[in-house]
Amino acid sequence: MKLKFLSFLAIIGIMVLASCNKSGKTGLLVPEDAAVVFTINSQSLSEKMTWDDIQASEWYKDMQKKSTNDDTAMAALVANPEKSGIDIKAGFAFFMKPQNNGGYLVFQGKLKSAADFEAALKNVKQGISIQKKDDLSYTSLDDDAILTWNSSRFMFIADAPMNLTNDFRGSGRSTRFGTDSLLTFAKTTYALSGKKLLDSDKRFADLVTSKGDLHYWISAEKMYSNSFAGGILSMMKFNSLIEGNISTGTLSFENGKISLTGEQFYGKELAKIMDKYNNEGVSADVINRLPSGEALAAGVYKLSIPMIIDIIRLAGADGIANSYLGKNNLSLEEIAAAFKGDIAFALTGMEKKTVTSTYDGYDGKPESYTYEKENPKMVFGISVVQDKFNKLYDMFLKEMGGEKPNDIFVKNEKDWFIVGTDSAAQEAFLAGNNKPNYADKLKGNNLNFFVNIPQVIETFRSKNNDSIANAMTDLSKATWQEFTFNCDYKKSKATYNMEVLLSDKSVNSLKQLNKYADQMNVLEKKQRAKWETEYPTTIDTVIAAPNMPAPPPSASAIEVKPKK
Repeated sequence: MKLKFLSFLAIIGIMVLASCNKSGKTGLLVPEDAAVVFTINSQSLSEKMTWDDIQASEWYKDMQKKSTNDDTAMAALVANPEKSGIDIKAGFAFFMKPQNNGGYLVFQGKLKSAADFEAALKNVKQGISIQKKDDLSYTSLDDDAILTWNSSRFMFIADAPMNLTNDFRGSGRSTRFGTDSLLTFAKTTYALSGKKLLDSDKRFADLVTSKGDLHYWISAEKMYSNSFAGGILSMMKFNSLIEGNISTGTLSFENGKISLTGEQFYGKELAKIMDKYNNEGVSADVINRLPSGEALAAGVYKLSIPMIIDIIRLAGADGIANSYLGKNNLSLEEIAAAFKGDIAFALTGMEKKTVTSTYDGYDGKPESYTYEKENPKMVFGISVVQDKFNKLYDMFLKEMGGEKPNDIFVKNEKDWFIVGTDSAAQEAFLAGNNKPNYADKLKGNNLNFFVNIPQVIETFRSKNNDSIANAMTDLSKATWQEFTFNCDYKKSKATYNMEVLLSDKSVNSLKQLNKYADQMNVLEKKQRAKWETEYPTTIDTVIAAPNMPAPPPSASAIEVKPKK
């Protein structure tokens, strides 16, 4: 039942595409100590793609055909959302909040008519049990989830353990909350006001009211503080790394692109360390060391190693680090002095190689089969202070034990440590003065990253000339263009920008994604029909993908049953 109502609430979330207005204020009941918050700008989304656009899509029609009776009732409700009683013009929000040694989540929205909302619920789930307590109505969806509402608002509340002590300490258990506790949390949330609301933080208020389609707020301090409350981590100072650490972001669907802009706020102790070091962008000299021509992906980063060492000390982990390094007569200070901190890499392609694999046959005699394998062509370099880095390089060689893969090349000279699969690319990296076609996508920031999406997609093209699979590849290449990401740090916070460019610059990306999903759905149905014709048997075990080499006979234990 819980999953059914989760689906119902997800559909309610989709209804925002049919809405027209957004309230002037946030109007959100989000506690000031929430760990994760997501909000929706229903006005901008509805301007970019309407609910009619979705209903006209083939993928949506196919989903309706597969609906159960309950799903059909939901679909009927969504077809006319005004009858749901929900105020789809007022916006929706989701948050997660830690509570003692556990946590809970809330999905909330406003109501125009509580009576219509209750009637809609009864239509979706026959025989639903609705109870009332004080001014709240509620129904239990499971042992750990309830749906509540009053005259003006609804809230779905569920148990959501947020204590990670099992992962970090190997012991301890999260508190689990049942219906009575969740009902108490609901009452507390409905009564929030003033400074108990996250709206009282100007950063959150500015975020939610800013231009954009979706907004998020993540507090690392609230999310992870319970995890560092005991065990060996409590003896260190890991809380210093997450104290006051807030991530915010705004996602926007624009013509021809999807963009994400955000800010990362740091606590006083961590910001004090980061402010000590120069955070200038990557130089042209570093960018021009990357391979000329095109690349599948490339990135450059200006990293301060001394800053990383100071952060390790802040966390209280320097003792452990020095203990390990001491075995090789090294220290954190020596590592900090050995690096300049410029990092650059590029993936320029995939190289086909013929590989022969040998296995034991049925009679115990060795047999073999040959297949094609694709290895990446890449180069990675980090700038070093040569005379001080040589000691680390000797340690690296010692750890390698004199062994390394045949297709990996390592160079340590001219103040660069370079690892790559192409010796010519390494030589060009050392020489510099290359002319990457993608250089302009990597300029001006502390961190820059670029992906040529069509070229990456091309590497997945069907090797057995599957016409439908190749049509999917062609469609994807014609839809997606490139991905870029950059980040800078200034004055106690980092700012970052991400863009995914689509080929058609004149149409909103949300509509393009809907069209892409529709076209892929048509191809996937053709592919499924083809497989059902070519493979009319049921295989009970996982079979290697068509592009992968077949397993040797001795490893193939496949039970084939006749098709009914």
